[in-house]
Amino acid sequence: MINKQSLSQYKVYWKAKSIIKYFIFNIKLFKYSVANYLRSKLELFNSLSRLFQSVLSYFLPPMLVAFTLQYFQPAAQELHSKIGGHLLNVSEYGTFLATITSICGIFIGLYYAAITSISGAIYARVPQNIRNLLLREKMGNAYMRFLAMFTFLGIILLALYIMGGKPNPFTPSIIAIFSGLAVYSFIYIGMKAFTLFDPTSLATDVVLQLKKSLINAVAGATYWDSPEFQNHERIKAENYIDTLEVLADIAEKERHLSGQVLVEFCEKLIWFLQWNELEKSKIPSDSHWFESKLKHPNWYQTSDSETSMMNLAGASLSAKVIKDHDWIENRLLDIILNSLKLNLKENRFVLVQKLYDLLNKYVATCAYNGRISYALELINKTSAISEEQVIGTLAHTKNKQSLELIAVCDAVAMLPITALLSFSRSIETKNSDSNHFELFNKFNWKLSKDIYHLGFSPKTVENLEWLQKRIKFEIEVEKKLITPDWYINNIVFKSEAESFCRCVTVLFEDITKLYAGWSAKLSSTDRYWLAASCVTREKEFIFKLNKHLSIFETYWNSIIKYKKHDEYWPEFKLDTLILSQEKRIEKIDIMSGDIASSLISEEKPDDYPDFAGQFLHSLSEAVFKASLDNNNEKLLTLFHLCFTTTFAQAQKLMPLDVKEEWVRENLTKVAFTPIIDLIDLSGYCILMSEYYGNTEIRRIVDVYWNGYFGKVGSLKSAQVEIIFATIATFDQAYEIPHRNQYRSRWERIINNKLNQNVECKSVIGNHRFNEDIIRLHDSPLVRIFSEDKIALRHNGIDVFYTYILKPMLSEAQCNLINRRRNLADELQREIEFYAKYNEGKE
Repeated sequence: MINKQSLSQYKVYWKAKSIIKYFIFNIKLFKYSVANYLRSKLELFNSLSRLFQSVLSYFLPPMLVAFTLQYFQPAAQELHSKIGGHLLNVSEYGTFLATITSICGIFIGLYYAAITSISGAIYARVPQNIRNLLLREKMGNAYMRFLAMFTFLGIILLALYIMGGKPNPFTPSIIAIFSGLAVYSFIYIGMKAFTLFDPTSLATDVVLQLKKSLINAVAGATYWDSPEFQNHERIKAENYIDTLEVLADIAEKERHLSGQVLVEFCEKLIWFLQWNELEKSKIPSDSHWFESKLKHPNWYQTSDSETSMMNLAGASLSAKVIKDHDWIENRLLDIILNSLKLNLKENRFVLVQKLYDLLNKYVATCAYNGRISYALELINKTSAISEEQVIGTLAHTKNKQSLELIAVCDAVAMLPITALLSFSRSIETKNSDSNHFELFNKFNWKLSKDIYHLGFSPKTVENLEWLQKRIKFEIEVEKKLITPDWYINNIVFKSEAESFCRCVTVLFEDITKLYAGWSAKLSSTDRYWLAASCVTREKEFIFKLNKHLSIFETYWNSIIKYKKHDEYWPEFKLDTLILSQEKRIEKIDIMSGDIASSLISEEKPDDYPDFAGQFLHSLSEAVFKASLDNNNEKLLTLFHLCFTTTFAQAQKLMPLDVKEEWVRENLTKVAFTPIIDLIDLSGYCILMSEYYGNTEIRRIVDVYWNGYFGKVGSLKSAQVEIIFATIATFDQAYEIPHRNQYRSRWERIINNKLNQNVECKSVIGNHRFNEDIIRLHDSPLVRIFSEDKIALRHNGIDVFYTYILKPMLSEAQCNLINRRRNLADELQREIEFYAKYNEGKE
């Protein structure tokens, strides 16, 4: 019996078996090749099918236009004849269509050649999402589709003509119009193609797509309350922001893009952030549009049941998932702050100022929306970046405080003022809107989206979400609303009160600390020009804050009336806040004096602000107010600064090497102006000392002037001559108008104070029909000034001359001073007259 084992002993068997296997392998190979070939052709067919399906929408319109023109050819021919149109040259019709079609094809080729060139030069090394932006460039894509359809239209018309169709007499006109649009559009698209060398030019489309995603998440949009849809839109938004970050990174690395181009890119981001700030409050607080992050609870602030269970299990407390409502802002603002840092480092101060203006706009939007705390965070970040770069610039320029650096400090210090004004404007808008406080009288609680469009703060919206769920359940069970309006209003406006008080606290405390830190840090490092800029803005901030307190008080009074049976409302302590500002103003005045003393010793370029003169002016005002308020401590601190700074400023202003006599005379008067201000101020301090019976005020004035003049018997004649010459010069010449008005205001204030507060009494005069007015005050000086109802007789210079200067002058010098300045005789007469009155009264 022949079997496999016996055959295996023969060589022929193995050779035959090898041949059979070879044939079987080739049959299978052929079968596989045919199947693979058919499969590849099928895939190609499917690809073509999908391609044809995608272009089907562009394939049909040209065919529709062509067949419509052909269908109405007889009617069009008849109309064309009636209006006197010439017969169509049929022989040239085909050439015309072929030419137009060829030109359109050339345009398509040229455009894609340009795009390919740009892609190879700029976009070859960028991520795929940036290249996709180029492919999705809207205007170019729209133009290419128009050209493709127009070209296909020409081909169809040409085919119909070849097949014997009669041409429509209006076809050339239509083709000519479309051709004109194609040609001029190609010029515009060609010019726009050059902007594609800047990748940030594509940012506009990305920002608009990001805006669309946010709109889809706003309450009231389609599927706005679907978690899956919210999450989908957030993922899309994350991709858009990733793209913007890549664009910014490209621009920062390319020197030709990191300047004006990057600033324009940041301008687009700020536009979106402003819009986002106003719209995102309309998104539910627990929406999946907001990114989630983990927050680990504090052990001692967690309930005992949870901590005990975790302790027994040897585990830690589970982190809680919270929503980051500022995830978009934080990522986009990083781009803008990096741009600010880059331009500061490169000393592009014009562009830096534009970036500060953009940040200023966004801070205003945040503050208007009631988010003062977030605005403060942004200000702190901006300040940190600016400080770092300013210090670096100063290190390279040997601590030279240039005008550009002063402008940087001024721009940063302006941000809190913008926040204040914008927040105050929003509060004023609410005050003028009576409906704002009556929103829940006829509110439809069944519509979930309505609570997001009421314009309340984010915290209030969260409380409304909590409240709405319970009210909807109540309505479903009870078939009507039972919860009283006062309870709803109490919850809502309590939350508004908390937000309002939190914002006001930031304005009064946190921003004040911020300003104080800036000024102290700059002053301690002898950067007085920069410190002066910050101090000036802080004074402006405090002034504006005090001016807007009435708006805040009106708003508080409007919401506090909704407080019902609830002792947990916040307190709005306006008096405490005002007192804290007054204390801060005193510190600012002291700091201003120190800065002015330091700046006077430095040479001021003509293009620098005159901070020294400004601070000396405000210091004089502070001394005057301290004397009016009978504030010994403040006067003791400020009068010294005012005294020393005045003479330093006068010495600095004194003209040198001026040949023209009239010019030298005018400049000398200007130099004497600070001294005459101090003399006038000293006289009023003496007057207020007499008015209050406070000898400490007089002692302060005497100490500094005696130190200047010297003691009796050892007078410093040069100093006496200077003050004598100052008063004599102003008596014998015209006053500088604006400074005269400045001191005249002091006169009016003193006059009004004394007229209103010094008691007066009518008595019979020398004649029985004549009445005299007696001012009831122990000081004859006070009585003399209080009798002057229109403040024209005497001023502080007269008091200074009579009480301090006159005893140090010779008789000849006294004769050179205007006689009206000597109050000695008038004081003696007033003493005698008052003594007679007292005798008659007895």
